[in-house]
Amino acid sequence: MHRAFLLATLTLFALAGWATSGLADDKDLCLKGSAADENASACSRLLSSNTLTGRDLAQVTIRSCYLYARRGDDNFDRAISDCTAMLRLEPNNGYALAYRAASYVRKDNFDAAEADLNQALRLVPQDTGVRSVAGYFHFMRGDNDRAMAELTEALRLNPKNASAFRTRGLVWESKGDYSKALADFRTALRSDPDKKETLGREAADGIARMERKLAAVHPSSTPGLERPKDSPQPRRTGTGTPRVDSARRIALVVGNAKYPDAEPPISQPTKDAQALADELRKSGYDVALGENLTKQGLQQAIDTFKAKITPGSVVLLFFSGYGIQADRRTYLLPVDAQVWAEKDVSRDGFNVEALLTEINDKGAGEKLIIIDAARRNPYERRFRGVSIGLAPVTTPAGTLVMYAAAPGKVTNDESGRFITELVKEVRAPAIAAEEAFIRTRIGVSKATNGEQIPWISSSLTTELTFAAPGK
Repeated sequence: MHRAFLLATLTLFALAGWATSGLADDKDLCLKGSAADENASACSRLLSSNTLTGRDLAQVTIRSCYLYARRGDDNFDRAISDCTAMLRLEPNNGYALAYRAASYVRKDNFDAAEADLNQALRLVPQDTGVRSVAGYFHFMRGDNDRAMAELTEALRLNPKNASAFRTRGLVWESKGDYSKALADFRTALRSDPDKKETLGREAADGIARMERKLAAVHPSSTPGLERPKDSPQPRRTGTGTPRVDSARRIALVVGNAKYPDAEPPISQPTKDAQALADELRKSGYDVALGENLTKQGLQQAIDTFKAKITPGSVVLLFFSGYGIQADRRTYLLPVDAQVWAEKDVSRDGFNVEALLTEINDKGAGEKLIIIDAARRNPYERRFRGVSIGLAPVTTPAGTLVMYAAAPGKVTNDESGRFITELVKEVRAPAIAAEEAFIRTRIGVSKATNGEQIPWISSSLTTELTFAAPGK
């Protein structure tokens, strides 16, 4: 018995030693590593062990917040969670506020980002990272001048700030100075050449974009990018982006305004639909225009639209009217929708993601979806539990989606501001669709002093010009 007890005791000591050694290794990985998977996972294991206290707990928590924010992609929620945990430990930690602000911007939660950022700037105004986050925030809000001022200060504080170079590259690109943008993207990539972080991936993407744009503007002066004499010559777009594209373009444009049960009444959707339909026809689209469509009428319009789709078609769907988020999905409402409870929304409404799937299954190539329906739920006094604003949409490959306002936000824009900006960009000579949407977002944001910021989600894998060749 004594021997068995001794063996058990020795085993426990051995396991304890192994665990202590493992935690020490994890701490080294967490605090000294990059933003790679194994480093962030080491921080997570340490926090899950519930063995940390005091300064060790604070160090690992802020480091985890930082690493997950830099990793990007699907990690911003985790970054926000860890930053929030850090702020419970130290409510005035400016770095946690800045990292959380950066993650909020990536989630299109600009109100929360602004609150965190303003507090961070009060706490650590001379920190280069905080200034870099401020620059990115203002760029995403469409204010290039304020963004440039913050980035200039960030680089004065630290001339090697790779994040500031990446964001300044985006600002130069937005201003149309592709040479300066290319130089900044190349500088940013040097800090993450293996592209393990969001920074490196976005810098590499920026380099590829700028090289294409510069090659389109000056094809003979870009080494390695000369075009064979017998190759088809792309049309030069307003962004300098080359694209040879003869795919058929079809569009369904719907403006619903006459909702009998909705208060307040709206009138702008039909005017906006007509304006966009006219411009799309000039740009080479086969356009079907529907106004004040009932559920049956909208279904027929969608069925006719889908029947026109052939493999590789460029398709565009525009809807202006009322949309409601229910069960984390966005539904577009026909004018005869009878909405008295949440279940009625899915019964009478048209699910945006389901429509996208149907269009994609028909073999459509690039898909452009524009939804101007972020109005306040007109039926909210009848039932509870439906969120205001629209829900984010999961997009199949080759899709570009634009909402008139960010998910979860509402806009009472009855001035036609959103469509005015969009039509202006569609009208620009052969502009790339993605750039047209970005310029629209910037234009609306500036016109509303940041109160309305259109939301964009893209899974495009090609450079698509908005208009058909020759238009």
